[in-house]
Amino acid sequence: MPPPDHPSTTFFGASWGERLAWPWLFGRQMVWLFLILSGFALFWSESSRRSRNDSDVSWRRFAARRAWRIGPTYYAAVIFSLIVLACGRDVMLSPSQSLNTSIPVTPAGLLSHLFLLHNLSDVWILQISPPLWSIAIEVQLYLLLPLCFLRFWRSKPYIPVLFLIIVTHLIDRLTNTYLFGLMEWFGLGIVLAWALRASPIKRRWMFGTLSAVILVIAVLAGPAFGGGVVGKVLWALGLTFMIVTLHGDTRINWNGPLGRAIARLGEVSYSLYAIHFPIALAVWWAVGRITDVQLMQRALMVVISAPLILLVTLILYSVVERPSTEKAKSI
Repeated sequence: MPPPDHPSTTFFGASWGERLAWPWLFGRQMVWLFLILSGFALFWSESSRRSRNDSDVSWRRFAARRAWRIGPTYYAAVIFSLIVLACGRDVMLSPSQSLNTSIPVTPAGLLSHLFLLHNLSDVWILQISPPLWSIAIEVQLYLLLPLCFLRFWRSKPYIPVLFLIIVTHLIDRLTNTYLFGLMEWFGLGIVLAWALRASPIKRRWMFGTLSAVILVIAVLAGPAFGGGVVGKVLWALGLTFMIVTLHGDTRINWNGPLGRAIARLGEVSYSLYAIHFPIALAVWWAVGRITDVQLMQRALMVVISAPLILLVTLILYSVVERPSTEKAKSI
């Protein structure tokens, strides 16, 4: 559980302790990747449905599929997080790296989480379970996807994407909220899917090399580097080239042990993302009472929380996410 104030320096200027934690400091950038892949997959799947049916897709069915895919796991994670916070009331450590971002839970904060609007206020957005802020944005961006399939610009989705990026940024500025935030990353995924459907990719090795070089530079520059325009452009290029390289690459052996492990991790990744924070927070409270030696705290966090998170993730996936995903596919 790294502190919220990530180091603003580069990898070479960081302390050895920061360097050891370096790979885990890029949570914001991984949300960008998540949104790119989300826009990519949704545009691709809806375009495929239109190609097969040769007719307009029912957006009521689209909304129902998205609700079943996202909703049950999200609300299960909210309930679990509330239980952890309630049960840990007497053992909470203050201050801790994460305590101030998860509590107190206000009535307005709880209500906003129930309606996936907690990104409308800085007071609400990190209550209950901070990682869930991105789920609110994801669901709001779902509402904008149908605009990319309107008849008069169906063959040129980059036009509505550019329009929506401008409009959503204006909305954020005028309302001082994160409503429909990060549309540029979701839109990048949409345009990328449209481009790859239109023409096959050649010279994957070139895109793969560019992606590796760019992402290495971005990672070494540090998590704070992604906050500026140059940093965002660099990350966008690196992640885009990575997706272009991997998409449809038949050289990847998904039937091998490593391929199956990666695919399995992908299947449970939403449950993992949704549920990991309250478990890690509870372990942090316990570890903080065992020792105040930072190195020992980090070691115990890994040893105790990793298997617990994996166990609860698999339970959540089996009981909630997999059935709801099958329901979504059947609509």
